Amino acid sequence: MAKQSLTHFLGFLVILLGYMLYEQTQERKELYETSVKADVAIKELTLAIESQKNYIKQLETYYSLMYNKYYQESPIQQNKSPIYK
Repeated sequence: MAKQSLTHFLGFLVILLGYMLYEQTQERKELYETSVKADVAIKELTLAIESQKNYIKQLETYYSLMYNKYYQESPIQQNKSPIYK
């Protein structure tokens, strides 16, 4: 009877240990999937930031050229007063 109880107890421990390992595997799998999704999101956001930086540079260049054109054509610059030289 003692051997049978010991066998049942050891069987219970093996089943319990197997279940715990299964749960840990599932948790690690979920964490891995979450980290992969986060990595993809980070890459997409990095691309979006780079696109926004390029767009801002284009706007700065456009407005800089537009400002320079306005500044060169302004009547104040065409005035021959010594103050503006």
